[in-house]
Amino acid sequence: RRRGRTSSLRRSGKETCEMKAEKPRLRSARTGGQRARKIASVCGLLKSPWRGERGGDSAARSLTPPESRGAGLRAGDGSEDEGGECETLALSSQRDAHAHLKANHARMHANLDSVKAAAATALGCARHVAGCVLRAALSSIGLAGSIALDGFVLTVIRLKCSADAWRMFQGVVVTLSIVGSPVQFLARRAARTMLLGLLYAAVAKRARPSHWRDLEFWFRVAPIYVRYKLTQIAALKLTSEKERDQLWAKRHAWGAVKVFELCTSLRGFYLKDGQFIGSRADFVPAAWVDKLSDLQDRVPPVPVCQIEQTLCEEFGVNSWRQLFLQFNARPLASATIAQVHEARLRDGRQVVLKAQYRDQERLCKLDLENLRALAEFLQATDFKFFDLLSVVSEFESQLPLEFDFVREAAMMTLIASNLRRAGILPSRVVVPEAIHGLVSRRSFVMSFVKGARIDNTRQLREWGVNPRDVLHALGDAYGQMLLVDGVVHADPHAGNVLVLPDGRVALIDFGQVKIVPDELRRGLCAFYLAMANDDIVRTGQTLFALGIRLDMDIHAPDAMETAALYANGLLDTRPLPEDVEINPFSSKSPLKTAPITDFPPQLFMVLRTMGLLRSLCIAANVEFCMSAAFRRYAVLGLDKVPLQNTLFPPLTRSQRFFESLRRFSATFR
Repeated sequence: RRRGRTSSLRRSGKETCEMKAEKPRLRSARTGGQRARKIASVCGLLKSPWRGERGGDSAARSLTPPESRGAGLRAGDGSEDEGGECETLALSSQRDAHAHLKANHARMHANLDSVKAAAATALGCARHVAGCVLRAALSSIGLAGSIALDGFVLTVIRLKCSADAWRMFQGVVVTLSIVGSPVQFLARRAARTMLLGLLYAAVAKRARPSHWRDLEFWFRVAPIYVRYKLTQIAALKLTSEKERDQLWAKRHAWGAVKVFELCTSLRGFYLKDGQFIGSRADFVPAAWVDKLSDLQDRVPPVPVCQIEQTLCEEFGVNSWRQLFLQFNARPLASATIAQVHEARLRDGRQVVLKAQYRDQERLCKLDLENLRALAEFLQATDFKFFDLLSVVSEFESQLPLEFDFVREAAMMTLIASNLRRAGILPSRVVVPEAIHGLVSRRSFVMSFVKGARIDNTRQLREWGVNPRDVLHALGDAYGQMLLVDGVVHADPHAGNVLVLPDGRVALIDFGQVKIVPDELRRGLCAFYLAMANDDIVRTGQTLFALGIRLDMDIHAPDAMETAALYANGLLDTRPLPEDVEINPFSSKSPLKTAPITDFPPQLFMVLRTMGLLRSLCIAANVEFCMSAAFRRYAVLGLDKVPLQNTLFPPLTRSQRFFESLRRFSATFR
């Protein structure tokens, strides 16, 4: 048994060695069969009836008929050349695959050419059908309707593109309308509409200038609004604060140029708006302030012949030589409604002539209608945080007064008399004098005052003038005008406030003088007295008593703090907290959380005056609090005999005593 077991183990070991030697040959055969199977699958040779047979060697057997494969299996070890036969079959199958691929490529190119031809035919048919449908639609709406439709489409395109892109688009339209092209029909329609627009513009400028002025205003405003809305949408998609600031800075720079071009090309009342916007560094972006500040006294002048014609019509002369010994044709300044020239009278006095632009009053009235429509639109869509309609209403009431130079000369004389009685003029403030006999509704002559702007810091340093002393003088003058007399110069921008070499301040251009009602004047006295005492609760109460309403609960714990913040930003000049901006474009603005729902129209000129005084403080680079300078004038204003049933009575004896103590202690700070 032991010998038999040993011989059986020897036989099994020998068979195991033979099987190990046979494995590489079988592996090469299977590899060749798999390669042949892949090539055959590409050529489509696997569609044979024996596809999918399985076994240990199915990849190679799938390429041979069942009969041959059965014979090979019966032969057993006699099929030693199976790997070589598979390799030969793989080479032949590869040649057949290349031939089959070439045939497939040829059929593919033929099919692609036929598809291209069919697509071209279909596109031509669709173009023809679309043209027929478009012609039928345009013919159904008539000529006027088609022109209106084309005009609407061109207007949308004009709003979407810049000026350079629009000029390029016009050139492309003209080229396509002349050269034969698939869109020649549409190009000719667009060219026809643009030509009609140019002809209408040429005729309207002469026949209906007011209508053309309205169209030009809206065509200039619409792109500005659309671009800002697109920028607002794009800014919402940005996550980085720096990227948003860069995007808005670029848009503000572009918008400032566009608004400046609108004001200087249309002039009229748009110049007055541009002046006010350019002076509110706390309310508008810095790019707008830098650009629109040039409108204060550097407006592009009109030809001097128009000024001479107005002069001759108003004073009944044939030439300026009948009134003046010398006349400087170069203007000293160009303002909103008038132009100023230096001259010398026959008696040798140096004077200034102020003459209105021709037809300016009628244009300003038309401009106010456009501004009211724009304010209504913005009030309903974007600017819900401020009562814009009250602003326009106040401008409409003040506009006719500004065009009456007889009233301006009378107001200038009245304010000079009030300041002289208060001891402020001529020691600290200077007001020009109107020349008797040379005052009319559209032109008048006044004494010449030479000085420098308050933002000309270099000249002030040469003269040795301290800007803080200038602001103190302005505080005394405006405290007396606003809180005591009730007759205030309401246009103190940098072009209307001159600093003399001796440090005195000259106020010029009294076209916008506000007569403050007595009850409003007393309310302002109580308001500025509370602000000067840093009484937050009393400040909020007097602010609401003046008629200003905020979209918030006035009984909330922080209601008075918010009201005091508005009082500081709108009606005073003291610096705002670092984390607060009144600018509506800023995320730090309280207008976002507590918008102003109601603003009294008669209070807007006070808001404008204080905003311009704040701009003077910024221009002089001096932190100055006007409410502190108004303290003693507020007490004097409350001491005046009040009307019946006033909401703001005079101070009691104890209140007067404490106010005197505050003024006394303030002198030692």
